[in-house]
Amino acid sequence: MKLHCTFFWFIYSFIGLLPAFAQEPVKCGTQLMLESRLSRTIHPKFAHLPLFVPPQTTDSITSPLGLFRIHFTKTGESSVTDEYVQFVAEEAEAAFRYQCVTLGFPKPAFTSADSLWHIYIVNLPDRIYGYTAYTEGGELGMTPAGFMKLRSFIVIDNDFLTTPTKGLDAARITIQHEFFHVVEFACYGALRPANDGYAIDDINFVEMSSVWIEMLSTPWVPDFLFWLEPYFANIDQVIDKVPNQGYSQGIWPTFIQQRFGHEVMHEAWLNYGETSGDPLKAYEHAIGLNGSTFCQEYKKFGAELVETGRRYRGTASLPNADKYAVDRLKVHRVESGVPKDISGADPAHPASLNIVASGFGEDTTFAIISRNTEFFDANATVTITSKNTFTASYSSASLFCDTLIEFDALKTVAFPVPLIISEHENSQTFRVKTTSTGAAPVSPPRLTIYTVSMKLVRFSEEQANPFGGSWYASWDGRDDTGALVSSGMYVYVLEVDGKTTVGKFPVVAK
Repeated sequence: MKLHCTFFWFIYSFIGLLPAFAQEPVKCGTQLMLESRLSRTIHPKFAHLPLFVPPQTTDSITSPLGLFRIHFTKTGESSVTDEYVQFVAEEAEAAFRYQCVTLGFPKPAFTSADSLWHIYIVNLPDRIYGYTAYTEGGELGMTPAGFMKLRSFIVIDNDFLTTPTKGLDAARITIQHEFFHVVEFACYGALRPANDGYAIDDINFVEMSSVWIEMLSTPWVPDFLFWLEPYFANIDQVIDKVPNQGYSQGIWPTFIQQRFGHEVMHEAWLNYGETSGDPLKAYEHAIGLNGSTFCQEYKKFGAELVETGRRYRGTASLPNADKYAVDRLKVHRVESGVPKDISGADPAHPASLNIVASGFGEDTTFAIISRNTEFFDANATVTITSKNTFTASYSSASLFCDTLIEFDALKTVAFPVPLIISEHENSQTFRVKTTSTGAAPVSPPRLTIYTVSMKLVRFSEEQANPFGGSWYASWDGRDDTGALVSSGMYVYVLEVDGKTTVGKFPVVAK
């Protein structure tokens, strides 16, 4: 689970980060640190960081435009260089300009009376990028929806050596991510009074919004790809309650922003803080202002998700759609003509996506069933009767919307592109269609793989294999010695039944 850990005055962990917690099923960092707040104790892993006040540092500078104070230390485990401190200062001002000037989000209150936002650079536990904590005594007043607006400060890692994205790119996206939390806390609330402090009710909404800001401000750093799997695996659960605290869901606000402009997120947050206090109602409101509904947009989003990764053919508009692990997307596979019941008796299912598929491999018909944001005891029965045909019946039709996708391998000569190979899991097989009709070839196809300089890599003459309703010659990414090839561009030459097909394709070796 991703840890741009954004919370209050505590730090957060995630399942598997700490050995002591590794065997617990699903207990997210928010819960762990809320318990720390109640008990006034903190796990030894975080003992070098205070629980309720900013970290200790020895030096500080003011950013070039006088907007941020950057706190740091030049010795010990939190040591940093002058160049890194200057980089953080400049990126912090870039985050303010992008979010509050370019995108037009409201300017948040400063951390303290010195009219500066404060950022602390320290050594954080493994895989933690940073966090945003509210300032003790920094209350700014309650919103109509019952949230306390609060001043806050930011803490980021000093070297980003253990995070999936590393170095200056990791620092850059962390600063964008955390500064949006400063905006959320000070301008919209998001924190409710709890015990003698404050807590976040809707952490998924808070986090997916900050991941969206990362994706929008820094599109060349696709850090979000590391965190998609929990969302894909739980796509049939309510969108704002999917495990991993929303880090996997930045692609959803990105989708509606592409559909309606970034103002749609302005409207969602304004409704959340001032009116509804509910992420689902906030999304419904913001999308409604653009003449659509959550249900309609979420089903379109689901249709795009299906056509990512190995199925990507240039149709999905989502960032880096060709790189999604689409096989991790939860899909209910059924036989043609066999009904699939989607129960609505569990209140975890409003605002969810249910993807039903019939067929094998690439030749598949998908029915995308999206639920409305309201929950009632309702269910759907979906029957895919033949390719590109399905029927659906609903006990409460207004709670559902559906669509149909035909994904047809007959339109594709060779796939996947790029081919991803590995000595470990998820290694792919490259396939080239042997006949345009989808029928089996008369003779065994000859498939030759070359480098772009036409150095022979592999030659095979084997019977074609059926896949998804057609027949293909295949290659496993290995040369004639059995070793995996390296990343790069390759050329395939297919000879079958007197015809020759030539193409170029990329390989990514992991």
